[in-house]
Amino acid sequence: QGELDASLANVARVVELWTPERIATHAGRFGQIPRVTVMTAGAWGPCVAGRSDLALALASEAVEIATRAEHPFSIAIAQQIVGITHAIRRDPEATGRVAAELILQGGMFPSYLITARTLAAWARAAGSHDPAALGEMLEAWGIWHAMGCGLAHTFMCGLVGDAHLALGRPGDALAVAREALTWADSHDEQLFAADLHRIAGEALIGLGDRAGGLAELERALTL
Repeated sequence: QGELDASLANVARVVELWTPERIATHAGRFGQIPRVTVMTAGAWGPCVAGRSDLALALASEAVEIATRAEHPFSIAIAQQIVGITHAIRRDPEATGRVAAELILQGGMFPSYLITARTLAAWARAAGSHDPAALGEMLEAWGIWHAMGCGLAHTFMCGLVGDAHLALGRPGDALAVAREALTWADSHDEQLFAADLHRIAGEALIGLGDRAGGLAELERALTL
């Protein structure tokens, strides 16, 4: 919903209550380590707020905790957090590297495998401008919806829109951004709204509408 202050207050409370001695209890009770899972908000919130170095440090710490605990599902969660943090930072090389690790680790967890495939394909589209990567992203995205997954829709749209921009398809990027913004308003998923306006702005400029593009970029800066 974009309520970063309230979200980070809850993150801080989880961190405050957590102790390493209770890892086994938490993993047995919840099926994952809450101290790791909470960094979904703990890392991505600061990242979209412009504190990307802090976000990456928190995400990397989650991987360390999960790895020391030797809990496969929590390791997959933590690797996904790192991979998406790199993608939010628009770092294709680092995103691709972590996605490859997540494909190996997350193979037994379908939703994480799909996320890893999406991240890997975006990294290729954004990094090497591989046109085949876009088809792989759309295929993974289709599987995501077929599985009934609705979370992170705007993030996934942002990656697809960004791939369209990287491949010189501003019209498609604009269509994806606008659809995602409409979806965000109707589902109250606002965390990535600023990035969607950024994509719309760059797309409009690419289509020759400089005034409209700058207006979208200004909108992104206000969020």
